[in-house]
Amino acid sequence: MAHLDEIIAPVEAAFEAFRQRLDAATRSEEPFMRPITRDILRSGGKQMRPLLTLLTAALHGEDGHPKALAGAVLIEMIHWSTLVHDDVIDEAYVRRGQATTSSRKGWARRRGRRATERCSRPHRPSS
Repeated sequence: MAHLDEIIAPVEAAFEAFRQRLDAATRSEEPFMRPITRDILRSGGKQMRPLLTLLTAALHGEDGHPKALAGAVLIEMIHWSTLVHDDVIDEAYVRRGQATTSSRKGWARRRGRRATERCSRPHRPSS
C-alpha cells in the first residue's frame, strides 16, 4: 500500500500552496472564530478531499491552477463544517482521540441541555 507522501508527491507544490491558502482563508479578525479555525487546523487530518481535487486537476495539467486550489480549499472548509455540525448534533466530545471543537466551545452541552429541558416540560395543548 502506498504511503501518503507517495500519493502527495505528484502534486506536492500544489498541495503546499493549498495549505498556505487554507491557512490564509481561515484567518479571522473575529475573536469568536480565531480559536475555532486554529483548533481545526491543528487537529491535523489527511486532507484527502483537497488532495484528490488536486490529483484530479493534475490529470488535466491544472493542479496549480488558482481555481483548482480554490476548489481544494472550499472542499476542505465544507468538510470541516460538516464535522463540526455532526459533533454538535451528536453531542460528541471526542474525535480521533482529541476533544471536539463543539465540546471545547460548550455547544454540545448547551444543545443537550436545551433538548432535555424541552423534553421535560409538560405538554400544554393549544386552545
